[in-house]
Amino acid sequence: MKLSEVMKKDHIVFKKSVKNYEAAIYESGKVLIDKNIIERKYLDKVIDNVKSIGPYIVIAPMIALSHARPEDGAKALGMSLLMLEEPVNFSKEKDRYARAIITLAASNENEHLEALSQMSKMLMENMEAFLGAKDRETILKLIENYS
Repeated sequence: MKLSEVMKKDHIVFKKSVKNYEAAIYESGKVLIDKNIIERKYLDKVIDNVKSIGPYIVIAPMIALSHARPEDGAKALGMSLLMLEEPVNFSKEKDRYARAIITLAASNENEHLEALSQMSKMLMENMEAFLGAKDRETILKLIENYS
């Protein structure tokens, strides 16, 4: 499934700041809970993983990819985005800041691969434009270009 079919306009949220990375993960995934794409326990698992494994979800400077396994509470394929004005640190030991928190959910091992590949390409080629976006329309245009 294409990125534009998974990351929909109402899945993109802009906020000034959040208290901590846990709040960032919940804020990013809230729309997916509301749309019955994931259960709250999915986000709990992401947080547990960060606490036990470390800030592995910070995949690039200022970008976190919040995700867990399908059996952790993913009901369907979905992706959401929280864009923060003020970055949040995902680690106590090192600088692992993110302003863009993408939550990805997939109910099986393969259905998300096309959308994730398109998201990765977009971030590699247009990271500055993505992180500089101030509104949904700018992000949606980028997404459409890579879908």
